[in-house]
Amino acid sequence: RSRIIGSVGNPNFMSALLGITGVALFALTIHAWRIKIRSILYGLMSLAEFLLALATDSVQGPIIYGLGIFIILVFHLHRLKYRKSLVLFSSFGFLALFTIVLGVAKLGPLANILYQYTLGVRVQYWRAAIKMMANSPWTGVGVDSYGDNYRLVRDKTTFNTVGPDVFSNAAHSVPLHLGATFGVISLAAYVLVQLFVVYRFFKTYKSQNDNSILFAGLFAAWLSYQAQSLISIDQLGIAIWGWILSGLILGISYSYSENLINSSVETKENQKNTNKKSRTRAKQQISYSMISFAIFSSVVGTAVMWKIAYAPDLDRKSTRLNSSH
Repeated sequence: RSRIIGSVGNPNFMSALLGITGVALFALTIHAWRIKIRSILYGLMSLAEFLLALATDSVQGPIIYGLGIFIILVFHLHRLKYRKSLVLFSSFGFLALFTIVLGVAKLGPLANILYQYTLGVRVQYWRAAIKMMANSPWTGVGVDSYGDNYRLVRDKTTFNTVGPDVFSNAAHSVPLHLGATFGVISLAAYVLVQLFVVYRFFKTYKSQNDNSILFAGLFAAWLSYQAQSLISIDQLGIAIWGWILSGLILGISYSYSENLINSSVETKENQKNTNKKSRTRAKQQISYSMISFAIFSSVVGTAVMWKIAYAPDLDRKSTRLNSSH
């Protein structure tokens, strides 16, 4: 059967994109629970994203989809103050995550289901990137020079694992590739930026009320991208969403903080009105961001379904019609 490729180059990238957008749709599903029809539609679209990710035959999308759903539900239970349920669910989730990681590494009960040969190949690419960082820690080997140095740093283990003909121009890990080509200072700067996004999220999340699940959804989608970036390249069609989500989290965080600062110098009556406007504005910003993300994922899902279901059928009908003439 045909694997889904979409517009991002290969099934692994498509799987990851479907997983990330499915997470955003799940957050919208919970947020819209009071409006049943809207919640049901968002839920069905999120499920469709997951099923399409499964159809790619790549484990990236389903795994990061599960990770994102887990994060959203943890924040949701925390917001509802279901402490016992939160502890039980978190324990179960971490156990499941540990089992999945073992399975991806060809260990444990899920090894036959989750392990893919490409992981063993990626490990060798990661080892090569680490050696490049060790050889040129401050400046790296240079922009787009990973491929030029790959064969120079591979050892006997890599040679025996992937063979002499296998070649790569990317470390298949965004942080490791950055460290190998730009050096550890650039890698540290990249890590600090990601940590800053985490800091701003938690700083603002405490102040969110009605919008908390949407904000958590943005954060879960961002974390899903970060998890995928650890084992994949910075392909443009995927990487752009990691930075867009980072910008959305930071922008919403600073916008909310600025509104609170401005409101602190006003009278109490004006402060109430300003806070209400601030919450409304924040809700609109997050809602528009999530809805835009959902629309994008729906368009992608429709295009993919056309690719794997309708287009082949049309081709077969056209072939039969031509042969009958």
